[in-house]
Amino acid sequence: MPSALLAQDAATFYAAQSAFSDPSGLGRLYAGLPDDPAHLARAARDLMVHRLEGEPFRHVITQDRLHNDAETRYFDDIFRIIIERNDAPLTQRREVGDRFVGVCRDFALLYCSFLRHAGIPARLRSGFADYFGSDGFNDDHVVTEYWGNERAGCSPIRSWPTRWSAPR
Repeated sequence: MPSALLAQDAATFYAAQSAFSDPSGLGRLYAGLPDDPAHLARAARDLMVHRLEGEPFRHVITQDRLHNDAETRYFDDIFRIIIERNDAPLTQRREVGDRFVGVCRDFALLYCSFLRHAGIPARLRSGFADYFGSDGFNDDHVVTEYWGNERAGCSPIRSWPTRWSAPR
């Protein structure tokens, strides 16, 4: 998907998988993924559960999963765990117990990889977010930024798109 907001060389760079987002030998499993950013965000969201979401899902996340999944840093290893737990197509929503237990970085990285597979320039952005509570505390947070006809981003934890009006 070409972007009017990025120079061609930048769009090419951000649309290519990196050492961090490459699914390695598992890229064949991306067949059948949609190419729409909103649908890709939903697909990524349905493969993972945030480490703090057990209670809202009425699911007990075991200590070994909290520890072992959290210690998985490389995307291809995260992706292998997702597939080992349930090898259904990536567009099929996983039961909470079959999902990878991660944090915002893991969600953002999976989403970025999906977007890049679709040819959509994307990258991870990190910073601080004040929208998790009303106590004035800013949590560290990672989101995916992508470019299409406009610059946009998505916080995969809540899977909502955010539009930015001016490119940076």
